[in-house]
Amino acid sequence: MTVSASWCPARRARGAVVFEGFRTLYAGPYLAYARVHLGPRRGPDAVERAFGALVRHWLRVVGSSNPAVAAWEQLVAHTGSRVRPLPLAARSPLEYDAVVLHHLLGYSVARTADITGHHPSKIGYLARTRPRTAARPARPAAESASDEPPPDGS
Repeated sequence: MTVSASWCPARRARGAVVFEGFRTLYAGPYLAYARVHLGPRRGPDAVERAFGALVRHWLRVVGSSNPAVAAWEQLVAHTGSRVRPLPLAARSPLEYDAVVLHHLLGYSVARTADITGHHPSKIGYLARTRPRTAARPARPAAESASDEPPPDGS
């Protein structure tokens, strides 16, 4: 007889510990990605919604063939970065993410690969061969004056 993970308290507790470890490792980069797309006010809410979806489906996520990719897809969905991308030239969604994480936010190729769940050689290739117009991204629209405190601090 197989015991369901949702019923077994010990297995659920282990899953919660693993989830909190995952959250600790990825909260910073997820928040940076969300803020660059949604601004400092809406970015944290999107990250919380993404982590909420992940914890609800955690056993399915960790049981998938690539949990980091599954988790990254949740974040991307909650930020709307595919429907409202930054004005960056990219030939694919993964290249777009590599450009944002590596070139715009300054994560190393290895960390960008870790965050997105893809092999470092693939991320390195995408980061090196990006279209020239992606080299200096424009200031994201999400960081408009309405999302930033006034310069005088009031």
